[in-house]
Amino acid sequence: MKSGFARNNSSASRRPHETAIAVARYLRAFLKKHDDPRLPELQKRGYAALGVMDRHLSDRAYFVGDALSIADLALFAYTHKADEGGFDIAPYPAVRAWLERVAAAPGVSVMPSP
Repeated sequence: MKSGFARNNSSASRRPHETAIAVARYLRAFLKKHDDPRLPELQKRGYAALGVMDRHLSDRAYFVGDALSIADLALFAYTHKADEGGFDIAPYPAVRAWLERVAAAPGVSVMPSP
């Protein structure tokens, strides 16, 4: 049985996390378009994705299995910069703890800010 995260993200055509958080970050941090008309929908979808992530991580340390995996690294890439897209991760304690775990792993680096 698939987890809630996998079930909600099983199709490559549905990537609410990537398309919402990454695009919002690009618009705000790189293009400086803080009033872009796409931002409200991106915020809605990004927060929905953060909610799914937080629920999934509420009873486990990593997304798949008991150790850091490519799934964690792929999601870490934009999630650790969500604030630059206008997202507040404070209400997501499991996501915050996971970000700390992943960032502390040997060999993991963070993206530079613009």
